[in-house]
Amino acid sequence: MKEKLQLCVKSGEKSQEDYDALEMAIVELAGIPEENFGEVKNEDWYRRAFDMVEFAGNGKSCVADCISETEHAQQVLIDMLLIMMESDENISVLVTRHTEDLRKICKQTIWLYSRIKRLENIAVLNTNANMDVRDISSNAKKILCVLLHRLQEEPGRKVPNDLQRAFANAMFGYLGPMDSRIDDPLGALEIFENDPDTKRKMLACCMEYIYLGCCHNGAYDDYDRFIEQFDLTSHDACVIQDLITEMYDYRGMKGLCGKYMQPESDESQITFYAEFEKEED
Repeated sequence: MKEKLQLCVKSGEKSQEDYDALEMAIVELAGIPEENFGEVKNEDWYRRAFDMVEFAGNGKSCVADCISETEHAQQVLIDMLLIMMESDENISVLVTRHTEDLRKICKQTIWLYSRIKRLENIAVLNTNANMDVRDISSNAKKILCVLLHRLQEEPGRKVPNDLQRAFANAMFGYLGPMDSRIDDPLGALEIFENDPDTKRKMLACCMEYIYLGCCHNGAYDDYDRFIEQFDLTSHDACVIQDLITEMYDYRGMKGLCGKYMQPESDESQITFYAEFEKEED
């Protein structure tokens, strides 16, 4: 009998042996042939790593025993790391150390690719949902869309290059259809006077667009007045600038441009299908 269950990470502090087991899981599952998976399930590190998760509200069986193939184990491992990273900095260190192994795993399926990209965003690039413009208010989204249009059409500026156009189109699709009839979008930022988080997200998006004009920090030289209109500290602007540069250095032009191509799932739990023997009445 097949049941749809939810996995959750067990509470409690982890030992060094636990972290070692997770590290072994990342390394081994990155290159194991499917025909050898049965042998892997007998390894101590395998049992220890996958015993860190359990079925929510269901005590029927051990998760480690219910994983039946390599790809399934990879999926569970990636989501385990995503959940653990929310409260454990050691997991971020582990992910950063093994980005190459994780990229080997991501070649298996598009789903794994999107999840591992999310791991890298959090662990390596130090980005998370707190900088996602999808979460800002609909009014803020309207203003952001108009700002991007203005950056594209501002008199005296260079014609947007292919990367900037691709970025803007991806962003408009990411935010959804918006009415762009706002006469003074920079002036409209005053309504977020007490909401610096929203302004930081909007400015980060605009600065990403600006950066793609020439892909170095000199891109901002002619936009000082524009950035000042967000009324954030110089420290805020520098942090955003450094993050954009880091993203470009790590993923290249297409990586920065493609940030908003495909929204990522916000699921905090793992959906798991497991086979159980039918219980006798």
